[in-house]
Amino acid sequence: MTWLFEKEKAERPEVLILHHALIIMDTLELDLIPSRVLNRELLRLDVPEARWNRYRGPGGGEYAHPLTLDEQAKLLRKSVIVSKLLRPSGGGKPFRGYRREWFVEALRKRDASAPTARLRLVAPEPD
Repeated sequence: MTWLFEKEKAERPEVLILHHALIIMDTLELDLIPSRVLNRELLRLDVPEARWNRYRGPGGGEYAHPLTLDEQAKLLRKSVIVSKLLRPSGGGKPFRGYRREWFVEALRKRDASAPTARLRLVAPEPD
């Protein structure tokens, strides 16, 4: 029963995008990522469940198209992640983007709020 919940949860785009953003940030060794870079890398991501270049909307019923920045922002807002103006730690030009810790925290909260199905055996009452 738990695996079924995990499978359904993993297929939701608002959860997948969190996992995929972390994969991208870990691969690129980034703690901060510009919104546009995240979008570009999502479209290029090569893992079996990543279909961001053929995104069909949050419900899966739209025509297949590349995930737009606006759609990316809407999916991330479901996890209370909003791009902010960030400055690179070594200096440089500020950009709108995300912090790695925001994705880690969003996934932690989602896992903490996941319902846990518990089966209880009911023994027959003695006669």
